[in-house]
Amino acid sequence: MKNAIVFLLVMIILAGICGAQVVSDLNDVMVCVFGGHLDRDTLLSLALYFEPQFIKRGWFKYQNIPCNLFPRRSWIIDTAEARGAIFEGGVQCALLVPYAGWPCAHSEDSTRPFSIPSVIYDDFATVNTEGVLYFIPNLSGTSVTCHVSIANENWLSYCLWWAYEQIDAGVRSLEFDEISGAYRINFDTTVAPEDNSNDGYDDYALGTANICTRISLICRRDFPDSIEWHFPEPLASSNADSAQNAFDNNFTTFWHSAVGDSHWLEIDLKRPRRICQIYLAFPSAHPLADFSVQYWDGAMWQNFTPPISVSGNTDSVRSFLVSRVWARKLRLFTTASEAYISEFQAFGCGFRQFVLKRFYEDSSWTPTNPRWETEMLVDFSDTGQCPDGTMNLFNYRKYLEYHNWTKNPFGCTPTVANALNPCNPFYLIWFPPKYRKIVFSYLPSLLDEVENLYKASFSNYRTKELFWKPLVDSIRAYASSVGRDIYLTYNGSCYHPDSAVDYFVFNIGKPPSYPAPSASDSQKIHLDARRVFVNSYRWLLKNAIEYVGRQLPMIAFLDFGHTGFPFYHLGGKDEPADERAAYLRTYMAEAYASGLRFAVPLTGNEGYYIWLDSLSDGTSVGDVVKPITDFINEYGPEIYKNTFISPDESLVTVNGFVPYNGDTIAPSYANESKVAIAYTYKDDSLKAYLHIINHNWDTVTHTMLPQDSIPVTIPVRDSCYSVMIISPDFPDTVYPAFDYEDSVIRLVVPRLEYYDVIVLDFADTTKIAENSSKFPAKTNISVFPNPFNSSVKITVPAGAKLEIYDLRGRLISKGIQPFVESQGERTLIWHPDETIQSGVYIVRATMEDGRKKLKRVVL
Repeated sequence: MKNAIVFLLVMIILAGICGAQVVSDLNDVMVCVFGGHLDRDTLLSLALYFEPQFIKRGWFKYQNIPCNLFPRRSWIIDTAEARGAIFEGGVQCALLVPYAGWPCAHSEDSTRPFSIPSVIYDDFATVNTEGVLYFIPNLSGTSVTCHVSIANENWLSYCLWWAYEQIDAGVRSLEFDEISGAYRINFDTTVAPEDNSNDGYDDYALGTANICTRISLICRRDFPDSIEWHFPEPLASSNADSAQNAFDNNFTTFWHSAVGDSHWLEIDLKRPRRICQIYLAFPSAHPLADFSVQYWDGAMWQNFTPPISVSGNTDSVRSFLVSRVWARKLRLFTTASEAYISEFQAFGCGFRQFVLKRFYEDSSWTPTNPRWETEMLVDFSDTGQCPDGTMNLFNYRKYLEYHNWTKNPFGCTPTVANALNPCNPFYLIWFPPKYRKIVFSYLPSLLDEVENLYKASFSNYRTKELFWKPLVDSIRAYASSVGRDIYLTYNGSCYHPDSAVDYFVFNIGKPPSYPAPSASDSQKIHLDARRVFVNSYRWLLKNAIEYVGRQLPMIAFLDFGHTGFPFYHLGGKDEPADERAAYLRTYMAEAYASGLRFAVPLTGNEGYYIWLDSLSDGTSVGDVVKPITDFINEYGPEIYKNTFISPDESLVTVNGFVPYNGDTIAPSYANESKVAIAYTYKDDSLKAYLHIINHNWDTVTHTMLPQDSIPVTIPVRDSCYSVMIISPDFPDTVYPAFDYEDSVIRLVVPRLEYYDVIVLDFADTTKIAENSSKFPAKTNISVFPNPFNSSVKITVPAGAKLEIYDLRGRLISKGIQPFVESQGERTLIWHPDETIQSGVYIVRATMEDGRKKLKRVVL
């Protein structure tokens, strides 16, 4: 515990005595950290201790909205930016936070502070296939209860409001979590309605929500009275009968105009709403012969596409599919002497409109085509699924109920044989996102076909067209209006990329492990670091980049989410952190060697800082990881940027074997080489790098066994003049003896603890010095003894300026004897006088090129 406290105090002071340059390009990001709640001074200092250029989810997670009150926490971003770090905020797009999600007072606030008003909560929430709110296990109560309707533009506005708040506070990056709504699937026909996890089937998604009767949310920029809600307001040229009768979802009531030359009926929706379908019903004895319908776009009345203009009508019901528009008002105009209108309804862009449009365009099916019944199993006579006997008011949820498919919308048990031929003919048109993983597990050879089916599905349309695209367009427009640049992405962008993202994020998931039953820790597991992910990481990055057509960085992170990600449980949460540290030392190296950036986790799902977690020798996890982040900051721009995979990688041997870098999909075991590798070269072809990651894991002692005197052969295509080995595991650069013959380099790596990088220099002899100087030298400080009593010897690189600070950031530097320089090093003796009290001090060396290195010393 004493070590942990000392470590924490050291990190707090580091934020004030080490400078950094602000990164303006995401491709320049090397070190990332991950963890919310940085409004706590201590945790912000922890984050900055690793000298990151990117702070992921600095305050982003469910319960943090809106309790952070983002503009009031802008000092966090100012501090991070001053230290050179891009601060990422974000919005949870799929989950409701009932008791911490509203920024201004309302009638229920006295009993439920920060609660979302019930009328809004009901509008936001999605339902399952049985029309019931599904409460997510382990997330109910005062935190998260259910999923939302991402097809609802009220929810879109709510998400945008939180994004704008954070842009105003200064964030330069935003991640949106679960933009697909995170809807679940289920095939269990025995569950109770409230346990039916097939959700995402709300009225907005179905396209059955009559916008003319739905509440409208208005989000403004003036805090605290920033969010209001209103119901649509009906208006008419005359009110012999109330205009409300035409907007009440009741076909037995109607609006009847006075007698005159012309008439109009209007609905003010109170905010722009998406419209894809207009539906009109007239009393059967009084069909309206001539009429037109237009929409108000905020500036003028506009015609729909195609225009709604009818002459000589004799039908009591008319339905019109139109191209998607944003409309603030709708108006019906007629030159008839009298007008009778039972219902004037408008619908959004849900499943009904999606299906009607697809089948009309693909097959020219009218809403009454008999093939709806013979091929799609619709029953026009069932007033639940087809209230007017046509597809114009089709209700997919009632369709599932009619066929007894609400608990299993697939319609039967999915098998390999029927995976792409479900009993429900609408299933693959809807295509729940999570079903892709199931199909892929059945039929991995059909990955492209499955992806193409999903891309053409309603679920993809709902996610990308109804939610993500307007979100991106609105945020970029807002950021531009306030003179800001913003980086955008969403969780899962590595798997299902989109051209609008500025970087990819990759949730690594559960570490390679196997169960380790424990009476006190139900989640205890043991690390299995024999497994390799290099090819899997590369495959993800390659596919994502190919999809968007440009080079973008990918940031990998460990998601300490609601599922209880078991990082703390590696080796046992109540046990020393040796296995947890081994995981980071192994797989951070793999991520970087594969071209990714790894976000160092700061906190976990059980509430404490992992950097206060100690190994069996008393070392903190933070002290283990700091040399890695130092290494990445020093060498990263050279060995991780603008490099390409060598075509000769498959010819490299280690320990006499060509290393196996794993499968592209699943983690795989390292082969007899006991390592994973990445063989890369610079775009100028003057240098190449062989990254070697140790996987000599002992499953009995649960430790990584170092390897000594490792024979390595490296094929090269040019004359190699210089070889050196660098590593975060040792302080000095090693220049091994090597043989160069027949285009092959042969050498022996003296020691591999976790991660070594062999640097090959192909510059000709006249350029060796020039090119070597471009490679940053290893910066090191050594202090001995440490702790000390009367004096301590401090050795730094030649030319370095040395200073000593106390934990308040005050410059001490008292009692330092003259420097002695030899063989590129400068040595001094610090002999504190009696005015210097016992405690922890910071030694800072500033190199001639401006780089800084810190070391703690205990008097």
